[in-house]
Parts: sequence; structure tokens; C-alpha cells
Amino acid sequence: MRKYTIQTIAEEVGYKSSTTFIKAFKDRVKMTPSDYIKQLENILEKEIKMSV
Repeated sequence: MRKYTIQTIAEEVGYKSSTTFIKAFKDRVKMTPSDYIKQLENILEKEIKMSV
């Protein structure tokens, strides 16, 4: 899996500031991008364990 920084993602979707991106992301998703990524990683890890 390719890793991107929050700054890179922010710039790719049109934000000049990662701080502004994080605030907008948190307002919409109700968690920070880092917390969202951790949650997805946990879900993927559980799915992988279940498929073995």
C-alpha cells in the first residue's frame, strides 16, 4: 500500500494548508484524517484475519 502524507493529500484535493484540510475533513467525517486511516487499517486487519 502506498503511503501519502496528509500534506500531500491536502494539496492533491486543492488545499494549500494541511491545517485547513484537517479542519474541513474533521467537520465532515467527525474525525481527523489520521484517526480515519487508523480505523481503516484496523478494519482491513480484521478482514484479513477473518479470511485466513
